Amino acid sequence: MSGSRVLRVFVTDGCPDCRHALALVRRLRWMRPQIRVEVVDMARPDADVPDGVVAAPGFVRGGRVLARGEAGLLALLAELDAAGERRPDTTGMGR
Repeated sequence: MSGSRVLRVFVTDGCPDCRHALALVRRLRWMRPQIRVEVVDMARPDADVPDGVVAAPGFVRGGRVLARGEAGLLALLAELDAAGERRPDTTGMGR
């Protein structure tokens, strides 16, 4: 899977907004199972943190910072949907 199809979420221990971000990741994985999500601990010496992520949490996809800080689920879903990551229609009714 290419890096542009991976949502990378940058977090640190003890960060209150990061706890919210991890809860958001759990919901996102359920709502958009086709999106690969990687959680990255920014404190690790080997963490590859993009220049645009200066604080935690940060949401990055394809090198583009989608959100910083306490991201809203609906706003993040809108960004991902705009990139063609809608949940597949299994109802046969279309979207």
